[in-house]
Amino acid sequence: MGSNYKVGDKVMIACNNDNDGYEEYRNKTMIITDAYYSEEYCFAYDKSMNGMGLFRLELPNGDSVGSMLYEYEIRKYV
Repeated sequence: MGSNYKVGDKVMIACNNDNDGYEEYRNKTMIITDAYYSEEYCFAYDKSMNGMGLFRLELPNGDSVGSMLYEYEIRKYV
């Protein structure tokens, strides 16, 4: 499965993502620092996601975002 994102891309929380745990990052720019596509490379990967990208993110100031997000949870930075 291909991804619409790569390391270095700027992203934001998807508008339709209603997970309250991400509120502090909503409407903020985040940068993809790592990308994972299987549990072979990341213990946190849910194999039921079938190759969808799971991304480690940081803010432009270098602070890490506490959670990794799957591709469906983010959108391109605009």
